[in-house]
Amino acid sequence: MSAPIITLTTDFGSDSPYVAQMKGAMLSINPFARIVDITHSVPAQGIRQAAWVLVDSCHFFPEDTIHVVIVDPGVGSDRGVLLARYDGHEFVCPDNGLLTGIAHGSRAESIFSVQNLKYWRAEVSMTFHGRDVMGPVAAHRSLGVVPREFGPPIEEIVKLRWSTPQVENGEVEGLIEQIDSLGNLISDLPSSLVETLGSPDSVSVRIGSTADIPIVDHYQAATSGSIIALIGSHGRLEIAVVNGEAAQVIGAKFGDAIVVYRR
Repeated sequence: MSAPIITLTTDFGSDSPYVAQMKGAMLSINPFARIVDITHSVPAQGIRQAAWVLVDSCHFFPEDTIHVVIVDPGVGSDRGVLLARYDGHEFVCPDNGLLTGIAHGSRAESIFSVQNLKYWRAEVSMTFHGRDVMGPVAAHRSLGVVPREFGPPIEEIVKLRWSTPQVENGEVEGLIEQIDSLGNLISDLPSSLVETLGSPDSVSVRIGSTADIPIVDHYQAATSGSIIALIGSHGRLEIAVVNGEAAQVIGAKFGDAIVVYRR
């Protein structure tokens, strides 16, 4: 593990100096670590959005990658810190629901409560445990420190209520769970569920007051400004505007309902 991969997912913002401070703290412990930014543009305090980022991103990395996730509105409180392993990947994060999506589809191989101050920075800020606790823990783990050294094993973690698409009366209803940097509205509806209603030319999509949205194969399958639906790279239904931003055009937001129905 001399040159391990450590990923970072935070709500700090892409131009935040906090990102560099975290990297500096980790590289001071393991200068050979390869640090990869997944995103620093999670909406502020967006625990649920970050949970979906992990679901969509982690499986692209090699086994034994260490994923550090810092969306931590409870920093400085008595919320716990986790070192957990799922499907060959390790996660260091606050125990506040960030691992809900990962845990929804996988059984934990191990979960430890991070408590051993030996692996924290000597001076710990009550407002920046990412730099002073979780980053250093990930760096020490990348050097081969065994998980049980960081604290005791635990069985349960905090979990958010995870959305489950509903199927009723020939319709499938889900939620907008992500809005990407291009303004596309990404739902929790997997392609397999959408396909149960029939072929794309026999169904439409509705979100808010916008209905009769066609399902197409790609972003340029309609004229500029058209609202379309398609199965995106995540394998889930999303809404887009050709050469535009769906979130802005439709006025939709995170958590809005989306319905697929037969014409």
